[in-house]
Amino acid sequence: MTQQPNSLTELPRRPGQWPKGVSGNPKGQTDRELTVKQWLTRMKGFTELDLMKVFADKESPALKLTAARQMFRGIQEAGRTADFEALRDTLDGKPTQEIVQTIQQASTIDLDMYTLEELQQMADIHAAAKARKLAQQQAQAALPEPIEVQAEHANTPPVTTTE
Repeated sequence: MTQQPNSLTELPRRPGQWPKGVSGNPKGQTDRELTVKQWLTRMKGFTELDLMKVFADKESPALKLTAARQMFRGIQEAGRTADFEALRDTLDGKPTQEIVQTIQQASTIDLDMYTLEELQQMADIHAAAKARKLAQQQAQAALPEPIEVQAEHANTPPVTTTE
């Protein structure tokens, strides 16, 4: 017997359709859909024996075996910081590091430390940079203002052009 709708807005349910208020897969994600990181998270409390069972299971997905190998290597080579850090970084991401840098500005420049040729090169570079900036500002100011042209048809939006 098919379910009757309670009101005009509620449609009858198709066979296999989830009941109202229930969504998703009640069985959860399948083992074949998990990533290495998800497997490592599930295996956080595994012992060597638990990992050996994973290796013995011929039905274990490849990513589960990869995670188990990484976990097993971490247990076997306890004390090797690199293995622990690789496992931690896979699960939790790399820890943040604070970088503190202090820059002191010199209030004066000792011009005696430069040759006349070096000072002239610096002056030329500065003058060229100022000239480029001025040219860019003038080019920007010389651009025409956009003009809105009225379309012939009522449904066509206006076109913006430059002369």
